[in-house]
Amino acid sequence: MLTARQINRIISQNLMRRKPLIHLLAFFVLACGLPAVFGNIEPNSAYLTLLQEKIYSQLIYPPKAAVQNLEGIVKIKLLLSNDGRIKNIDIAQSSGYPLLDAAAILSARNASPLPIPQGYNNSKDLQVIVPITYKNSTAVQDLSRNINVSSEVGLPPSLPFNRNQTAPAQPRVKPPSSLPTTKTAGSAAGPKALQKPVTQETEDEINRFMNIAVKNNEPSQVAREEIELAQIKVMEAVRNIYPAIKILGYNTTGEVYKVEYEEREAKVQLDQPIYYGDRLRNTYLQAKTNLDITKKNYDRLRIDTMNKTETAFYNLVAARMNLAAKDVIKEEANEIVDQVQKLFDAGMIIPLELTSVKNWYNQIIFQMNGIKQDLFMAELTFKQVLNAQDNPFISTDELEAKRLDLKLEDCIKAGLQHRPELTLSELMIKFQEYGQRIEKGKNSFTVDLSGSYGYYEGAYKTESMRDANNWYVGLKVSKPWGASTINSSITSESSQPRFGQTSPTKSTTGNFELNVMDNIKRIYDRKKSDIDLHRSISDKDQTVKTITFEVQDAFLNYQKALLQLNATETEMEFRRKEAELIKIRSRVAEVALSNSMESLYNLCDAQTKYFQALANYHISLANLKKACGYGIRI
Repeated sequence: MLTARQINRIISQNLMRRKPLIHLLAFFVLACGLPAVFGNIEPNSAYLTLLQEKIYSQLIYPPKAAVQNLEGIVKIKLLLSNDGRIKNIDIAQSSGYPLLDAAAILSARNASPLPIPQGYNNSKDLQVIVPITYKNSTAVQDLSRNINVSSEVGLPPSLPFNRNQTAPAQPRVKPPSSLPTTKTAGSAAGPKALQKPVTQETEDEINRFMNIAVKNNEPSQVAREEIELAQIKVMEAVRNIYPAIKILGYNTTGEVYKVEYEEREAKVQLDQPIYYGDRLRNTYLQAKTNLDITKKNYDRLRIDTMNKTETAFYNLVAARMNLAAKDVIKEEANEIVDQVQKLFDAGMIIPLELTSVKNWYNQIIFQMNGIKQDLFMAELTFKQVLNAQDNPFISTDELEAKRLDLKLEDCIKAGLQHRPELTLSELMIKFQEYGQRIEKGKNSFTVDLSGSYGYYEGAYKTESMRDANNWYVGLKVSKPWGASTINSSITSESSQPRFGQTSPTKSTTGNFELNVMDNIKRIYDRKKSDIDLHRSISDKDQTVKTITFEVQDAFLNYQKALLQLNATETEMEFRRKEAELIKIRSRVAEVALSNSMESLYNLCDAQTKYFQALANYHISLANLKKACGYGIRI
């Protein structure tokens, strides 16, 4: 992995050869990418090559993505007007990394207007789907894109920044204290910073954004709908235990030989399962377990969304803090440049000294532009995580850290107790156990009772209606026999004469039937239920191992992040004092002003490392909380 200093050196060596690098990058990415899909244009046409080359000429590979070795393919959907302007842009297929998705959108906007196929005179808009491939091997070339070695270094046109506007329209952040010509105080000062807790206001704001993200998260919305569906399945299982009741009735009028008649009937019909080998009860218990599974699955998605929200939040606030710190350094650097220019105009210094000062100044500006891009990407990512239409207002303007008395054993215990994945594994075992019992119950006999009772009356209109009570009762027994089924039943009924009849009817009927080889699926289902249960038990054991490993990994990453934070804080404090000392020495002409500008660059670089380490520290804590199922209080 290249360090920031190595990347800067490579960029400086290739600044005068920027266009060949762009063409080389375009060729590399085109070789790795997928064909675009649009209209009736052939995928291998010269227009496609021209279109992709134009986008890749403005490709942005965020430095943070390069450091994290993020790679993937982003498919962007473009709606182009007949003059090549982008009317709409959207993500057709995500790379899996919001940072790369946002960078792809920004790259396409920077490349607008895009070429239009030769001879395309259609008045309708052209829809194009273009894949953008990100490979880490292109990171160095991407970092050098759109960079001028001058004090007027700017960002791509779509970025909401200019020379006089150093941050987006967001609340200004407090500059950290570890800057030249300032006293050591505040959250980014010295080692005492790690003893300060995260403010309650910050925690409340993070929780507020978490709730928004969970509410707007589409997978979470689907999970909530699945909970409602599972509740209906429970109601259905309860319904199958109790009698099924129907109320029937009809009224008929007509005529026979031109004589009008009328008949009507009303009855209540009941079907009651008597014995199913405890199958109905187990079906109900399985439905309840399935409801618990859907709730825990929602908890799993909620925790994942909460973690993504925290990560995006900390990256955004850290980027703001970093940019605010660079504003102070830029002011100091501007003073040095003005001073050196006056000395050069007066003939008091040689041209090499002026060139050296401007070179270090350009390096500082280059860093600022990179931070502005990081901030812009962080805002896009945060907005995407929240699934919000507008940029959310964030009042937090600084991050602080604290020393935590965390023990690995306690974290593992919390993870095993609170992780929804483990509870899901346990619930799946219960679910499969009930399924196994249901299949075993299918091998026993079943008894069903059915019956009805009502009244009937019918007569000619010239006659009086005659009431008559009718009833029916039946008992059915079914028993599996190997792969076949034996059914038997006995019924008894009594019905009074209906219209046109003269005699009542009473009967008792016995029935027997053998359905040969109609129950092979029951044997399959029984075997499958045993396999599913064994698999669920195995999955639980693996889940315990996975959770334990993830907690250990998150805990070690937290310790590593803490060490990195301490190291970068120490370096930043050293570079601050160094810059102050060299500034004093330059005033008495003990050192050249270029040395003072170099010390500002070193401080600028140390600050960037510190703020990234600060963000990583909080993100490592967020990952540890996720690994513990948010069962620990930090």
